[in-house]
Amino acid sequence: MASKRKSRWRVVIVVLVCIIAIVLVLHWPIESKITISREMTYILGPLNADGTVNYVAYMDAKASEGVTKDNNAAVLLIQALGP
Repeated sequence: MASKRKSRWRVVIVVLVCIIAIVLVLHWPIESKITISREMTYILGPLNADGTVNYVAYMDAKASEGVTKDNNAAVLLIQALGP
């Protein structure tokens, strides 16, 4: 009976030590070598009313560059399947 209690305490202590080690590693300060500035920003527009970048509009404009009715598969799918 006493050996079961000792082994349970050992398991509890090992688990606690592992949790503490994980927490310490995750919160360890890391020096970042990445500098974010206006000179490095690639997306400059379109902007929202508050001045932040409208990423949805940007991705929509990027995805639709060069797409015409002749090279768009969606047109053929709509014609084949119906609206």
